[in-house]
Amino acid sequence: QLESLEAPSEVADAHDAFVAVAKQRVEQWVSAADRASEIESLDELVAATLKTPDFTGTCMALEQTVDDNGLRLDMDCD
Repeated sequence: QLESLEAPSEVADAHDAFVAVAKQRVEQWVSAADRASEIESLDELVAATLKTPDFTGTCMALEQTVDDNGLRLDMDCD
């Protein structure tokens, strides 16, 4: 559903970056769920689900870009 949101042009790049990272995170969790019976340790689970680029940093960058442009958005990133 994030992709269907049309961000204001001033924040489009930050929005698109966040959507891309969020999609990667979802894909990793789905993949890990599909392989759940094969994952034997917490370390393997972490490795399977936390490979995305900095999700929190990307989220915070979107919030900052929105704020810098006089808009309002609270994604509760931290």
